[in-house]
Amino acid sequence: MNSLSNIQEQYQRLNLEEIRITEKLDLLMGQQCDIEAKLRNVSLLVPRLKSVKSDAKHLSGMIHFTCTLAENVSAKVRELDIAKGRVSECQKRVNDLLDLQLCREGPTVDSSLVLLHEAQAQLCKVLQQKFDEAVRDTDAASVERFFKIFPLLNMHEEGISKFGSYLAAQLKEKTQKSLRQADGESTSVRANVYFADTLTVLLESVARIIEIHQPLVETYYGPGRLLQVVEYLQPECDKQANQILVEFRRSRQLDKQIHLVSENDLEVGITEEQTRDLRMNEFEKLLQNKTGINRAVQELLGHYIMLERYFLVESVSKAVAMDTAVEGSLTSSIVDDVFFLVKKSIRRSLTSCSIDSICAVINNACTLLEEDYALVFQQQCKLGFPSGYLDLTQAYNAIQSSLQQGSIRLQPSDTEKTKANFLTALNNIETSIECIETLDKNVSHEIQINLGSTMMSRDQEKIKSCLAGFQTSKSKFRHLLDFGHEQLKSSAIKPRIKPWVDQLLSVNHVIDEEEFSCYEAQDPFIQELNLHLDGFMSGFKDSLTVNNYQTLIGTLTSQVAQQFEKVIFKTAFNRLGALQLDKEIRALITYLSTTTTWTIRDRFTRLTQIVTILNIETLAEISEYWGPNAGTVTWRLTPQEVREILMLRTDFRADEIKRLKL
Repeated sequence: MNSLSNIQEQYQRLNLEEIRITEKLDLLMGQQCDIEAKLRNVSLLVPRLKSVKSDAKHLSGMIHFTCTLAENVSAKVRELDIAKGRVSECQKRVNDLLDLQLCREGPTVDSSLVLLHEAQAQLCKVLQQKFDEAVRDTDAASVERFFKIFPLLNMHEEGISKFGSYLAAQLKEKTQKSLRQADGESTSVRANVYFADTLTVLLESVARIIEIHQPLVETYYGPGRLLQVVEYLQPECDKQANQILVEFRRSRQLDKQIHLVSENDLEVGITEEQTRDLRMNEFEKLLQNKTGINRAVQELLGHYIMLERYFLVESVSKAVAMDTAVEGSLTSSIVDDVFFLVKKSIRRSLTSCSIDSICAVINNACTLLEEDYALVFQQQCKLGFPSGYLDLTQAYNAIQSSLQQGSIRLQPSDTEKTKANFLTALNNIETSIECIETLDKNVSHEIQINLGSTMMSRDQEKIKSCLAGFQTSKSKFRHLLDFGHEQLKSSAIKPRIKPWVDQLLSVNHVIDEEEFSCYEAQDPFIQELNLHLDGFMSGFKDSLTVNNYQTLIGTLTSQVAQQFEKVIFKTAFNRLGALQLDKEIRALITYLSTTTTWTIRDRFTRLTQIVTILNIETLAEISEYWGPNAGTVTWRLTPQEVREILMLRTDFRADEIKRLKL
């Protein structure tokens, strides 16, 4: 510290150190009270620590004493265990010596063999007696226990025979008990399917016996022995199943019902036979073998198909008789009723899992739809659509005419009813096509879900062939719908379109500039035509389904285009008249395009091409549209028709038209 700056620096450092120490002392002085309080608490714990120390010493002494005692006792136990082991070894050695002595002094092998055979015979006799007693006492546990002993005595065949007979007897007893209960349960909830339930119980019992006893038989008798047990069960199963079927035919009077079918009891028998078919198919899949039951089942299968067809025919006939208009709907009740019955019948056959049953029912359903059901609509379509007043304009004109003649003849109410029935029939046909498509899709889907994994290729082809019947039915209804629209066209569309379009003949199309301007201000033809068309279509819009209404507009459009073409060939034009015709055609196309979601311009293609030819300024201009210069345009007019159209222009010379090379 030779300089003043160093002295001041050290002085500042000492001041800071002093301040830090002072703050630390102040902190410690502030904690003095807490430290003194904790020290007082520690001083209070000293007496307790002395007591704990005394107890710990006492516990340590006890543990040491116990440890010494345990060590002494376990040493003695080890000594006793060693002594016991040596005694046991000595006893074993003595017993071995005694056995050796007995063997040396025993009888010969021949006498032992005779004794062994006698013991075996006695044991076999006792085993058979005990097994028979267990069967008489219905002691299942004892039967199973003795059954396990047979293979130990090399009596495999006897064991299988007795056990198979025992299981067959159990099966017979259970089936007979179920049949005896049939008469007493005529009022039960399951009475309508009691025999199907009984057959189900029989087949499930056989399956359960095989499933339960398979491990037992194959474990104690060896693989492949289960088939011998089944050989005892199957004849009894055939016998009992045939007896159930005989009782079913007797109780349900099936043979009588085939000739005199009672509609009230019909669905009960169908349901029970369908359930029976399902159980038999499941059992057949389990055994994978044809049995004696199948002959009777195939016979009853034929009865089931016959009853199912009768049920469907009668139910559809009733639905036709009860057909009524549904408020707020464009179709009548027959569509929903018939397709509900068809769907119910097909679904019932699907649950039987019998390919033959399913195909037969589907074929019956398609035949019914194509014949009985379609006949109803065919008759309604043949009656045709009555020609009456379809719009207010026609009705007003008719009334005015009647007033002038001094008499008013109102339209009969039955005519309106006939119109409504015809339009409803069209809606029913169109809706039926949609229902057939939905039914085809749903049935195919359900068959794949229920039978897809089990069907053989032959069955798949059979199902595919049957499902093709839906497409045939749909085609039949499509033709019927086309026939109905043809009837509507001939009765309602053609008679009205012709006079409306013929009004064009009264409009002059050989006009000057002044007349063209007047036509532009107030069209003398197209507005009235559009008004007629609008009134005509409004009479059908709320009475037809969307597709039928669109078809009607398409037919109407085609008829308007055809009639326009005929009228044009009867009219003369000049250049301005052709321009006026073009405006009229464009206005007509624009209006009709707003009435439908379908494209209609293709129906006016010929008409548009006619107007295009009429609107050329000179004959030489035709080469820009016709022939090599046509480009991508596909002309639907013949050269002769083009010349005829050009002849309609009053300002073109006929000899020049004839000289055109088309």
